[in-house]
Amino acid sequence: MKQYSLENRLVHFKGFSIAYMEFGKEVAEHTHDGIELEYVVSGSGEHIVNGNILKATPGTLCIMDYRCAHQIRMWETMEYYNILFKVPFLCEELDWETSLKELMRKYYHFDMTDSFLCTEIAGETERRRMESLFFEMLSEGMEKKERYMEVTRCCLDQVLNLMVRSCQSQSNIFIDQNMAAAMDYIRENSDSYLQLDEVAAKFNYVPKYFSQKLKDYCGMSFKQLLTAKRLQNVVNDLLETDDLSIDEMIQKHGFTNKTHFYNVFEKEYGVKPKFMREYKNNYRKFVELKLKNFWS
Repeated sequence: MKQYSLENRLVHFKGFSIAYMEFGKEVAEHTHDGIELEYVVSGSGEHIVNGNILKATPGTLCIMDYRCAHQIRMWETMEYYNILFKVPFLCEELDWETSLKELMRKYYHFDMTDSFLCTEIAGETERRRMESLFFEMLSEGMEKKERYMEVTRCCLDQVLNLMVRSCQSQSNIFIDQNMAAAMDYIRENSDSYLQLDEVAAKFNYVPKYFSQKLKDYCGMSFKQLLTAKRLQNVVNDLLETDDLSIDEMIQKHGFTNKTHFYNVFEKEYGVKPKFMREYKNNYRKFVELKLKNFWS
């Protein structure tokens, strides 16, 4: 299992790192050498933390202790921020071995029952506020102006306080296990010819009821979900490979009409497929553009 390190980031400094993914790809199971904090801006999918499946939708904020096994499965392409930090960055008097539970209990007066915590920030104003805090940390890390570490520390402290406030009004966002299995089946077979009736029957649902349950669960119809997942598969290939042509990807991932593919891709992402490879190869440039254009 891969372990991610703070130093393997474009933006990192003593005890802290942050990454911004505008076109996020699925992440295989991994651990990390710091406390991991992830905030979803757009798109949808699942966090799987130590075998627990939790929803990852806009406004979801998830925090995990050192060495938690974590992976991301996407229903559609996600935009998200990801932070790794070590406890002494936030509280200098505590050492590296201080657990997330102990940090939350001592400094935020919040008792955690697990080694992870997941909540959904409610309301557009609060979500915009949360995104602004993550953006500010990204900006400080990129520009490294005077006292950037202190400003970053204050932003991170605000994020954790807002997370505790949200958690006090709701529990962890665990999801319907049968629906999770159905979503996983659609995810794994999205490149094939799938029909609503077939998937509903496999998981013991009447098609009409399954269709409504699916809409309530992930906000998309069966057709929309299948298209979104196929687009996500293309994005994964664009970000992970250099040898596959776009025509090969279209065929590989279940699109039968090239013109239709380009239309839905550009409608969903606002760019042509080749842009994804430019994004991958020039990540720093696109992060700098993010900083420049955030408030415009």
